[in-house]
Amino acid sequence: MKKRMCFAVLARSIDESYPTEVLEGIISQAYALDCDVAVFSMFDENNYVSEFFDGEKNIFNLINPEKFDGFLIPGALFNDSALRNELFDMLKNTGKPVVSVDYLTDLFPCVLKDERTPFKDIVAHLIDVHGLTDIMCLTGLKDTFQAEERLAAYKEILTERGIKVREDRCVYGDYWADAAYKLADRIHSGDIKAPQALVCANDRMAMFFVERFTQLGHKVPEEIAVVGYDGIPESRDNVPTICTYKVPDAQVGVEGCAKLYEIITGQKCKTVNLHRGFVIRGESCGCLEDNSHNVREMRRRTRREQICREFFRTANMFECLANAATMNDFIDHLQKTPYIFGAGDSEYAYDLCLCKDWDSLEAQQNYIKVGYSKQMLAMCRNIDKRFSFDVSEVFPPLWEERDVPNTFSFFPVHFNNRCLGFSVIWQSTNTVVCGKTFWDWHKALTNGLEFLRTKIYLESLNHITYLNSIKDKLTGIYNRSGYEKYSDEFMRNAKQQGKKFMLISCDMDGLKYINDTFGHLEGDISLRIIANGLSYVCLNNEICARIGGDEFVVIGYGDYTQQSVNEMIRQFEKYLKRYNDANNNKYTVDASAGYVIYDIDDDTELKDILDKADKIMYENKFKKPNRHIRV
Repeated sequence: MKKRMCFAVLARSIDESYPTEVLEGIISQAYALDCDVAVFSMFDENNYVSEFFDGEKNIFNLINPEKFDGFLIPGALFNDSALRNELFDMLKNTGKPVVSVDYLTDLFPCVLKDERTPFKDIVAHLIDVHGLTDIMCLTGLKDTFQAEERLAAYKEILTERGIKVREDRCVYGDYWADAAYKLADRIHSGDIKAPQALVCANDRMAMFFVERFTQLGHKVPEEIAVVGYDGIPESRDNVPTICTYKVPDAQVGVEGCAKLYEIITGQKCKTVNLHRGFVIRGESCGCLEDNSHNVREMRRRTRREQICREFFRTANMFECLANAATMNDFIDHLQKTPYIFGAGDSEYAYDLCLCKDWDSLEAQQNYIKVGYSKQMLAMCRNIDKRFSFDVSEVFPPLWEERDVPNTFSFFPVHFNNRCLGFSVIWQSTNTVVCGKTFWDWHKALTNGLEFLRTKIYLESLNHITYLNSIKDKLTGIYNRSGYEKYSDEFMRNAKQQGKKFMLISCDMDGLKYINDTFGHLEGDISLRIIANGLSYVCLNNEICARIGGDEFVVIGYGDYTQQSVNEMIRQFEKYLKRYNDANNNKYTVDASAGYVIYDIDDDTELKDILDKADKIMYENKFKKPNRHIRV
């Protein structure tokens, strides 16, 4: 085994078709070069809740540049230009080699996909197969590399076929619904003369155009033949099915990884060849539905994803996680569920890494929003095999020596902008990181974890509230309610276990004298000294309580004898003597005590026990000299 190079990839929405294939290419080439891959990916860039977006992009703060040999960033994945620029600035400051994949930038070496050849092929399909010549092009955003290249390809193939290029047939779009709907409306109104055919720069615009155009009462392909570009699985479910071109997106990932390797080592490498692009026939241009081997393979993947979604639907994952009473219960259930997103079909490993004090009861403004805690805890192991690690290590198994290269994929675990930790999946046999169902699975995980955190928080608040109700605010020991609660419990346990029930009644001497002469503040201090002294001698799970102004009790159950209880009282008196000797107060803190040791039976009443102890206590009090002055 040997340590190998590790490339980091910054990505987004890797459950979608294009990012999945680009990553598949990167990983395939890295494995061919015996290199590891670490993918850092946010799920959702398009969420309009800014706090959620902040929580998503925080995953990139996990990256420690010193740990990686180089970086790959498919810049086209990031629709938010501010985020893209932020990531570019971060990578520029790493001092490590960076390759931009399928996105043109002056900051780094770029590997760009061949846009012209595939797009010419889909336009040629309309010309050569269907004999159409009046073809309109709905491309992407103006002045972007992909949109301009696809438009140039459209013009080239028309010129090569001897068809005049008309600028009024060249329309810029947005890769989404607005441009497609607008074009359909303009053709319907007569503002634009209907072409014979429309070629769209992606499948989404083709699908949206068909939807709107048919809603307006028109027919596809009878009035306008429509083709798309990308070959996304959803194009097979459209009515009519979309004729499109399956773009070899994976190959640009291959080329990007090979370029990074060359920059690092100075050596060119042999690139893997995954697949070429191909036309997928569909009803939207007048073809019969495609049933080729390539299309059947696409359907097989789609069907597998449908099965995973059915697993998720029937697993009631969030409900099960929400029912977890403890973190161990939560993790136990989580470990049973990776089959939902297909992890059971290959050698996956999963871990949930949580920030230290992820469930902290600190004030809301103090939770982690940017970055991660210095110490992280990997949770998805047996309890005795869980481990903590410094976040600068990113994730320790990433750096272990292995026989074969692996891919480690990191995802943010957060609730809005509250950082809880991160998820990590790693595998060696599969170049596809995860499917669409993983997003739902992970969403259930994060919501379930926040539900557990909130439940722990509320239970803690309830416990604190309850403790406050049975604790004496002045002294911190139990109050009368606490005394009555634990007395019932101790008496019951004493009877069931055949033990003795013990009660010490203690009354402070001279509290009124101290209050009247030296003030209530000094009186309060004296009461605290009595409480501390009684707590000091409770060594066998006894509890002490203040049940009146200057009245205290100690209760317990066990193998008590007169000798052992007398020793407790003696130690209490020594505690008070040490306090009085160490302070130059003009008064002394003292108390009188009496006790009983009882065999509990069904007829025993707590009041009777306390009355007997009080009687003994008062007998001892009145034996003391100066009992009226109590100084």
